[in-house]
Amino acid sequence: MAERTVTPRWLSLALAAAICACLASVVADAITVRGIQELGPPRPGDLFSPLSGLTAKHEWIGVPADHRCHLVRFASDQCRYSKADDPRFRALESRLLKEGCDSAILAPASSLFPSGYAETDTRRLFYDVNLGFSRKAKLIRTPTTMLFDRDWRLTWRAEGILNDMDLLGDFHLGGSGH
Repeated sequence: MAERTVTPRWLSLALAAAICACLASVVADAITVRGIQELGPPRPGDLFSPLSGLTAKHEWIGVPADHRCHLVRFASDQCRYSKADDPRFRALESRLLKEGCDSAILAPASSLFPSGYAETDTRRLFYDVNLGFSRKAKLIRTPTTMLFDRDWRLTWRAEGILNDMDLLGDFHLGGSGH
């Protein structure tokens, strides 16, 4: 008759604990990877809810849907990068307004709008925006610049100071016709 080996109870418990720790580590890693993917910046092609919010005049309005595309800028008067980038953004904005886009400047607070911007028929100033847009945009850095087609599908996004390629970009401004 073969002799049966008895494993000490403490060794069995230690082995079970090690297996549980490994499984917990695998699950935690999967959750972390999924979280990072969800927390990452939006990608071109992502569909957003139309932008609406509180303007510099403290009125809740929506961005009209009658423009070919929508340029959105998150910037602050207290951000040195926003200030340094202002001439490049204005050049991009001017180009895209000529192509039929509108523009929205978003500020972190009503007192932090970048200097020298006024609301016009094609430019809105917002300091608080609808939750659907805000959650999806994941605006955490100033300046951040985004371009959407007519239907609020993201076509391009830049965090930080714009570069020459951003200004020369061939933006795909599709979307359904009106």
